[in-house]
Amino acid sequence: MAGLQLLVRNLIVILLLATFVEMLLPSAQMQRFVRLIMGLFVIAAVLQPVNAFLHTPLAMDIPAWVTPPRTDVAVWAGEEPEQAAQGAIVEHYRSILSNEIRSLALGVNGVRDAQVSVRFVNDQLRWLEQPDIASVTLTLTLYAQAAESSGQQVSEKMRVVLEIPVEKIVLIQKWE
Repeated sequence: MAGLQLLVRNLIVILLLATFVEMLLPSAQMQRFVRLIMGLFVIAAVLQPVNAFLHTPLAMDIPAWVTPPRTDVAVWAGEEPEQAAQGAIVEHYRSILSNEIRSLALGVNGVRDAQVSVRFVNDQLRWLEQPDIASVTLTLTLYAQAAESSGQQVSEKMRVVLEIPVEKIVLIQKWE
C-alpha cells in the first residue's frame, strides 16, 4: 500500500511541475518539448515501483543527477596526468598493432601460433600522432609440415597491409 501511495504522490508532483513549467513557457513549440520530457519522468516514476516489485537490478537513476564514478587514468607517483594518458594511449596502440599482426600471421597456412612484440622509437608522442615503429619481433610456431616460406609470407603481409618495412621485422621461426 505504501508503494502505491508513493507512486501516486510522485505522479502528482511530476504533473504539477509539468503544468507549472508549461505555463511559464510562451512558445507552443517549447511546450511540446516540456510535455515530452515530463512524459519521460512519468514513465520513469511508473516503472520504478514495477522494478522494485520484480526485484530486477535495473539502473533507474537519472545520469545527470547521479555523480558518475571516476574513470580517470591512474597517475603514478610523480607523473603528470597528461604523460600518464599518453602512456596509456601508446600501450593501447601497441596492443592493437600486436593483435593485428598476430591475426595476419595466424591467417597463413602452416602457422600454429604467433607471439608479437612491438617496440616504438619513442614512447612519448604528441596528441594525434602515431608512434614510429622501431622493430617488430614476430615469433612463429609452425607445424612440422609447414613450408619455410610461411614466415616470409607473414612478413610480406605485414609490409603490404600494415605498411611496416621488412627491415624492421625480426622473424623467429620454430617448428613443432
